[in-house]
Amino acid sequence: MAGIAGIVSACLDYGDGKKYRQEEKYALAWMFYGRGAAHSVNFASGLVLGFSYAGPLMEHLAKGVGFDSLRGRALQVLAARAAALALGRAALFAASLWVTLAIMSITWIIGRLSDNELQKWIKRSSFRVPPKPGDPSEPLYEKAGEELVALYIAFKVVEE
Repeated sequence: MAGIAGIVSACLDYGDGKKYRQEEKYALAWMFYGRGAAHSVNFASGLVLGFSYAGPLMEHLAKGVGFDSLRGRALQVLAARAAALALGRAALFAASLWVTLAIMSITWIIGRLSDNELQKWIKRSSFRVPPKPGDPSEPLYEKAGEELVALYIAFKVVEE
């Protein structure tokens, strides 16, 4: 389950990185790409760890099938490979811990660099700083009521 979550998160991060790169927010784009790569590493280490723990099961299945059959020999080879991978479990656990800490750190940095709902509201409000000439800006709210509703929603989102 964690491996599936890791690969889904990696795909979403790569998509967000592409979106921010198109908006020319390169620092955020590279943060998302870095977090996507870290999720991919966690996914790969999860696969290797799962395979290494499956060695005894494959050996048991090989005995049940019989070592003479092709399937039995394949399971026996896979069990031997899984047992060899078992030596690197401690290293994989340690690496996964550090990669997870890196993911958490990158997530914190992304949260600090990206605009929250209140900042997005300020860019469209009547209280914003006038944009520089030639700089595209967010359109103002059409009505004061619309602006107040958006402010209330922004406060609710930031509060959570």
